[in-house]
Amino acid sequence: KSRETQARNDALIEVRRVAIENTYQAKISRTQQRIAVGSNAFRRRMDEGKLAKLAVEKDSKIRQLTEERQRVGVGSNLLLQGIIIADEIANGL
Repeated sequence: KSRETQARNDALIEVRRVAIENTYQAKISRTQQRIAVGSNAFRRRMDEGKLAKLAVEKDSKIRQLTEERQRVGVGSNLLLQGIIIADEIANGL
Protein backbone atom coordinates (compact mmCIF):
# COMPACT_ATOMS: atom_id res chain seq x y z
CA LYS A 1 0.00 0.00 0.00
CA SER A 2 2.80 2.43 0.79
CA ARG A 3 4.34 1.72 -2.63
CA GLU A 4 1.05 2.65 -4.27
CA THR A 5 0.90 5.85 -2.25
CA GLN A 6 4.51 6.67 -3.12
CA ALA A 7 3.87 5.98 -6.81
CA ARG A 8 0.79 8.23 -6.73
CA ASN A 9 2.79 10.94 -4.98
CA ASP A 10 5.61 10.63 -7.54
CA ALA A 11 3.10 10.93 -10.38
CA LEU A 12 1.58 14.09 -8.87
CA ILE A 13 5.02 15.61 -8.44
CA GLU A 14 5.90 14.77 -12.04
CA VAL A 15 2.70 16.41 -13.27
CA ARG A 16 3.56 19.52 -11.26
CA ARG A 17 7.13 19.54 -12.63
CA VAL A 18 5.86 19.33 -16.21
CA ALA A 19 3.38 22.14 -15.52
CA ILE A 20 6.19 24.34 -14.18
CA GLU A 21 8.36 23.55 -17.23
CA ASN A 22 5.51 24.34 -19.65
CA THR A 23 4.51 27.56 -17.90
CA TYR A 24 8.02 28.93 -17.80
CA GLN A 25 8.82 27.82 -21.34
CA ALA A 26 5.79 29.76 -22.59
CA LYS A 27 6.89 32.88 -20.67
CA ILE A 28 10.46 32.53 -21.93
CA SER A 29 9.29 32.08 -25.54
CA ARG A 30 7.09 35.18 -25.40
CA THR A 31 9.95 37.23 -23.98
CA GLN A 32 12.37 35.91 -26.62
CA GLN A 33 9.89 36.87 -29.34
CA ARG A 34 9.68 40.42 -27.98
CA ILE A 35 13.48 40.62 -28.02
CA ALA A 36 13.60 39.29 -31.61
CA VAL A 37 11.07 41.87 -32.79
CA GLY A 38 13.37 44.47 -31.27
CA SER A 39 11.79 47.52 -29.80
CA ASN A 40 13.83 50.20 -28.06
CA ALA A 41 17.06 49.54 -26.15
CA PHE A 42 15.41 50.04 -22.75
CA ARG A 43 12.72 47.45 -23.48
CA ARG A 44 15.33 45.03 -24.82
CA ARG A 45 17.46 45.28 -21.65
CA MET A 46 14.35 44.84 -19.53
CA ASP A 47 13.34 41.71 -21.48
CA GLU A 48 16.86 40.27 -21.30
CA GLY A 49 16.79 40.74 -17.53
CA LYS A 50 13.38 39.09 -17.44
CA LEU A 51 14.75 36.06 -19.33
CA ALA A 52 17.46 35.58 -16.74
CA LYS A 53 14.95 35.98 -13.91
CA LEU A 54 12.53 33.47 -15.45
CA ALA A 55 15.28 30.85 -15.82
CA VAL A 56 16.28 31.27 -12.16
CA GLU A 57 12.64 31.13 -10.99
CA LYS A 58 11.97 27.96 -13.01
CA ASP A 59 15.07 26.23 -11.67
CA SER A 60 14.22 27.30 -8.13
CA LYS A 61 10.66 25.97 -8.31
CA ILE A 62 11.80 22.63 -9.75
CA ARG A 63 14.53 22.34 -7.10
CA GLN A 64 11.97 23.14 -4.38
CA LEU A 65 9.63 20.48 -5.77
CA THR A 66 12.48 17.93 -5.77
CA GLU A 67 13.36 18.79 -2.17
CA GLU A 68 9.73 18.41 -1.11
CA ARG A 69 9.66 15.03 -2.83
CA GLN A 70 12.67 13.89 -0.81
CA ARG A 71 11.11 15.07 2.47
CA VAL A 72 7.82 13.27 1.92
CA GLY A 73 7.74 9.83 3.47
CA VAL A 74 5.05 7.26 3.31
CA GLY A 75 4.35 4.98 6.20
CA SER A 76 1.67 3.65 8.44
CA ASN A 77 1.23 2.55 12.02
CA LEU A 78 -1.55 0.47 13.47
CA LEU A 79 -3.04 2.62 16.21
CA LEU A 80 -6.20 0.76 17.08
CA GLN A 81 -7.72 -2.52 16.08
CA GLY A 82 -11.05 -3.97 17.01
CA ILE A 83 -14.45 -5.16 15.93
CA ILE A 84 -17.60 -3.17 16.48
CA ILE A 85 -20.86 -5.01 16.49
CA ALA A 86 -23.41 -2.51 15.27
CA ASP A 87 -26.47 -4.33 16.65
CA GLU A 88 -25.19 -4.19 20.23
CA ILE A 89 -24.30 -0.49 19.93
CA ALA A 90 -27.68 0.37 18.38
CA ASN A 91 -29.56 -1.43 21.20
CA GLY A 92 -27.43 0.17 23.92
CA LEU A 93 -25.83 -3.09 25.11
